[in-house]
Amino acid sequence: MKSPNTKAISGAVNVKVSATDDLRPKCGTYALTSGFDFTGKTVNVVDQPDWVKSVSVDESGNLVLTTRAGSMVIVM
Repeated sequence: MKSPNTKAISGAVNVKVSATDDLRPKCGTYALTSGFDFTGKTVNVVDQPDWVKSVSVDESGNLVLTTRAGSMVIVM
């Protein structure tokens, strides 16, 4: 059950995620919102950086960012 202060929105949600060139979040999941109910909404990531895996809606209706693991190629 949502708290009485929870807001609801309609339609699709456009999200833009960015970071400075030398500072990016490590691999994981991060809450972007709290207190809004995005359940059932379409989430569009605008100009998605390569380090962003997805932005989605969690079981509480919040937007969450999932980042990709870094990769390394070693040639011997």
